[in-house]
Amino acid sequence: QFSRRMWSCRTLCYLVVLAVATAKKPLGEMKVKVLHTPKECVDTAAKGDFVSIIQTGYYKKEKIDENPDLPDGSGPEPLRIKLGKGRVLAGMEQALAGMCLNAEVEIKIPPHLAFDDPTKSFDNKPVPPKSWVTYKIRLVQIEHPHSFWPLWVILLGSIGAVIARGFGMFSSPQNETAVPPRKNKKSKRA
Repeated sequence: QFSRRMWSCRTLCYLVVLAVATAKKPLGEMKVKVLHTPKECVDTAAKGDFVSIIQTGYYKKEKIDENPDLPDGSGPEPLRIKLGKGRVLAGMEQALAGMCLNAEVEIKIPPHLAFDDPTKSFDNKPVPPKSWVTYKIRLVQIEHPHSFWPLWVILLGSIGAVIARGFGMFSSPQNETAVPPRKNKKSKRA
């Protein structure tokens, strides 16, 4: 009995060691460093929002990506994206979600959230496989597409009321008045 237990323990230990040795290693976590936070966080970005960012990407201190300059030369043209649509690196989207307007971060993105992301296809990867990249991102504008619906409801309601009034739906009948008309009394002169 003792040898069976010993064999079972050895087998179990061997299987655990084998499982640990052949298990996939963790892919690595993204590292976020806050460079600037506004004094007051008046608005944050969320999935589904349109955001405009100024961004610069680096691979080992070599610039690999940046916003183009505005035609008038006044600075970089912000990149406008819809969060959650996958138009930028997954690591960039993760960093932007929950970020305050006018905040600036530096993120170190692991390969699986950058250019080795299996859900994306790149025509020309600016870095070798299994490369970490660094991005500096400043969030300069947030548009919440769902925040304008009350304005549309009010506008459409007003247009509907004007049209309905034009067709006489809200006008009162001509002979009804709130105050009865005064009768003119003729004074008799003697």
